[in-house]
Amino acid sequence: FYANDPACYPFYAAAQRAGAPVFMHHSAQLASLLRAPLKYART
Repeated sequence: FYANDPACYPFYAAAQRAGAPVFMHHSAQLASLLRAPLKYART
């Protein structure tokens, strides 16, 4: 998923109300070596 997808907004709002941090890690820095897609990391 993209971090700026509107479907995520209710989750972000709930986390904000709870005072909980939100952390996302969408890809590894060694993506080319791991063949991991950077599609979502480039948002």
